[in-house]
Amino acid sequence: MRSFGPFAMCFLIIFSFGAPGIAQEAEEHVHASTVSEEGLGRAHMDISCTSVAAKFDHALALLHNFWYGRALEGFRQVSNDDPECPMA
Repeated sequence: MRSFGPFAMCFLIIFSFGAPGIAQEAEEHVHASTVSEEGLGRAHMDISCTSVAAKFDHALALLHNFWYGRALEGFRQVSNDDPECPMA
C-alpha cells in the first residue's frame, strides 16, 4: 500500500497555486473621524430636518453613550429650533 505523504504533498502544491486567486485585494476606505470633540464618538441618522441635523446627531451620540439627561436636553433643543421636526 502506498504512503499518504506524497499524495498530500501533491494536493497541497496543486491547491496552493489557486490561493492568490482566492485572496482579494483590500479596498482602501477613507472614514471620517469616529471621535467627536467631547469623546462621544459619532452617531448619525438620516432625518428630513436638515437645518437641525447636526444638533440631532449630537443628541443621538449622547443617547448612545447613556447620557440620557443631556440627550433629552439636546432633543428638546432640536424640537425648539425646528418645531416641525418629527424626529426630535
